[in-house]
Amino acid sequence: MEDVLQKAIEETIKKATEEALKEVKESVSKELKEFKEDFQKKIDLLNERLDSLEIEESSSIRERVKVLEKKTKNNEIDIEFLAGKFGIHAVNLNRLNKTQE
Repeated sequence: MEDVLQKAIEETIKKATEEALKEVKESVSKELKEFKEDFQKKIDLLNERLDSLEIEESSSIRERVKVLEKKTKNNEIDIEFLAGKFGIHAVNLNRLNKTQE
């Protein structure tokens, strides 16, 4: 009878332990799944923010390049005109003098 009682106690403990372990496993799995989903949402938000920054930055750069192109084009026209008036050597000497100052 003691053997039967001992086996019943062991079986009850084993069953309770298995159920407890199953609950812990399910709980940990659920928490990990929630953590993963939250982490993925944060990564997605960061990617969206980076994309928007790239778009803003690239359009700003394009605008600056357009302005620089216009200014450069006018500078080239002015240099050609002045070189014709004063001679290319005088223009080059003037540039050298100004850069040394």
